[in-house]
Amino acid sequence: MSNIVFLRYEEINLFKWDQCVDKAFNGSIFAYSWYLNIVSNNWCALVKGDYEAVMPLPVKRLLSVEGLEQPRFSPELGIFSTDLIDDQLVKTFMKAIPGQFKFLRIHLNKNNPVNLSSRFIGQRLVYEIDLISPYTRFLDDYSVRTKVKIAKARNNKIYVIKGLMPNEFVDLIKASGNSYTARFTTNDYNKLRILASTAVKYRLGQVYAAYDQHNSLCAASLFIWSHRKVTLLFSAVNKDGLRNHALDYIVNQFIEEHSSHNLTLSLDNEFLKRNKINCAGFGAKPFRHAVLTNRFSFWSLFQSA
Repeated sequence: MSNIVFLRYEEINLFKWDQCVDKAFNGSIFAYSWYLNIVSNNWCALVKGDYEAVMPLPVKRLLSVEGLEQPRFSPELGIFSTDLIDDQLVKTFMKAIPGQFKFLRIHLNKNNPVNLSSRFIGQRLVYEIDLISPYTRFLDDYSVRTKVKIAKARNNKIYVIKGLMPNEFVDLIKASGNSYTARFTTNDYNKLRILASTAVKYRLGQVYAAYDQHNSLCAASLFIWSHRKVTLLFSAVNKDGLRNHALDYIVNQFIEEHSSHNLTLSLDNEFLKRNKINCAGFGAKPFRHAVLTNRFSFWSLFQSA
């Protein structure tokens, strides 16, 4: 019999929750209670035993129907465990998701083994760079196109510094609006500002900013980290920054500063493609992460509600 229980937010022992995430072999900044509290207005969870393994369930309501949906600014969730996770444990957690949630889309982490051919499993492509090698080794792996873009940025006197204030970062995002950020609400911008502020305050993140030869801000990226894994969470770039490949220059500088360290840099392919960044051009390796989903139509939700 499964010892996995469903808990509403007020029933969760947040101290034990965060201890589990701390000790999890696949722990992630996205699973900490403080992070979930920022990105999800309403989350609950599945908990195994005495918090030996946990799975956040971010709740979204469509009219009167409850479902589970991956929050914005949270690339991956899934199961986090102090012991190794096998496919049987994943299946047990999946079966424990209450039937009251009529729709779902949850990004699992790469340590949640599943059958990718299942009709309930989608896929998303994530690129990773193991930073353990020296910087000169990375340069050898860069594509010719990436090297050309970095050289152009350098020749055009683009320079990068750390420590951009979260308010300035959000202001740049607003000023550099695109089809993706056009859907952002005031609440989305506030969440991103709080995430950046909290990460910087507790030394779990940093905003890298690129400036042009006139000392004008033209691009910025928020990197966050825990458990020896760094994620480029969000970037903004204006027209000058695009023309001068400022985001490529930021990624290159981050790699240069953190090379020869036991870190893994994670790059969201779909997000960066919007800003014309080729992850593979930096020598990043692709990984297919599972997406737990049902494929019901919107109207079918109400037929079973």
